[in-house]
Amino acid sequence: MGRLSKRRRLQLFLGRLTSSELPKSIKLTEIYDNMSDLWERSIAQLRSGIVTEWGATLVIAKEMLAFKNIVSGTDSRVATFIEVESSETFVGTFHTHPYEDSTTGVAFSGADIASAINNRENISLVQSGHKIFMLLRTEYTSRNVDAFNVELAFQAMVFNAMTLGKSFIDAVFLANRRLCQIYRLALYAGKIYNSLKGVYLP
Repeated sequence: MGRLSKRRRLQLFLGRLTSSELPKSIKLTEIYDNMSDLWERSIAQLRSGIVTEWGATLVIAKEMLAFKNIVSGTDSRVATFIEVESSETFVGTFHTHPYEDSTTGVAFSGADIASAINNRENISLVQSGHKIFMLLRTEYTSRNVDAFNVELAFQAMVFNAMTLGKSFIDAVFLANRRLCQIYRLALYAGKIYNSLKGVYLP
């Protein structure tokens, strides 16, 4: 599929495209500045050894993807609010993954993936440095999962990959891909201000 029209982008964010209709790549132009701002807030005190996760709700407002309910959390967690105004449609969440040792490029945790499924998110985004990762719900995606078991499986996958010589960053990404295969989520990855490319499409 080539460049998406405005109408098709809207359908994508609302979860109305079938798996076979998903694009091979997508550019989230309308929210990249917001994402960049929250990342800078996340690492504002990095020189002092302090990082903070920031998050936001993703909504459709006036037929555009937008940020809502921007919140800060701790160094390893942020709780996003999914309540939105009647004039808006909830479609998902965004959050950052900063690390005190400056590690970047870290994809979703198992808890993130479970939350995306259980909260019925059509789109879920995480940013770690310049890298962006995106989950898209498909018609095949599991309706509910046991969050504890998903996180347990995620940790085991990461551990096993690292014992085979993979870096932490690569191990997390491999666990993301495997969990997306199990729960039938689409997975995209790329750099901010660039197109995100599909790395697993159910």
